[in-house]
Amino acid sequence: MNPTSLDRPIREENVAALLRRWRLVCQDEKFRFDVNLDFDTTAVLRAMTEEEVRLAASTLVPLFGLSVDDYGLKNILEERNGRELSHVELKRADETFMENEDFLLNRWSASRLSDNRSRIRYALSPGTAMFLTRATIGDLRKIAGNGHSLCSLQVRPQYLWQAGKAKHLGDAQRDSMAFSANKKNSI
Repeated sequence: MNPTSLDRPIREENVAALLRRWRLVCQDEKFRFDVNLDFDTTAVLRAMTEEEVRLAASTLVPLFGLSVDDYGLKNILEERNGRELSHVELKRADETFMENEDFLLNRWSASRLSDNRSRIRYALSPGTAMFLTRATIGDLRKIAGNGHSLCSLQVRPQYLWQAGKAKHLGDAQRDSMAFSANKKNSI
């Protein structure tokens, strides 16, 4: 497998997901609940410019992880209940669906290419990696359409601030900062 085949989707996912969150919290702070952000991260994002958000997101380390495990994914797939949504909810649900779909498809395709490598790269549990390997695209689309964001920011707000403000950092330095700022990699 080409070592860069996983890199491009990670960087694109980071930029798209972080910019979406930045735009939402800049519009109204109450949207932070829609995209799984805590108060500190919301405050940091609101204080940043678009260029700084893009710099912070420009790393080959995944900044986002699944907010549910394999059991949660199975439950979402099984219960898919449909309620009527308002016009505003439909617009946000469409954005959430597209983000969830991209997020799941990146992990699904990585799991199909190399189960072990995807588990390491995306910090997936063995059960989640197995679920994604066995899932169909139709299953992923059903899960993506649940109306809630499935991805949560995995790095501390200090990383976003420091990586966004430090314009002189190289890619390797930004990657190291992102890896060490990941909540799962902490000591």
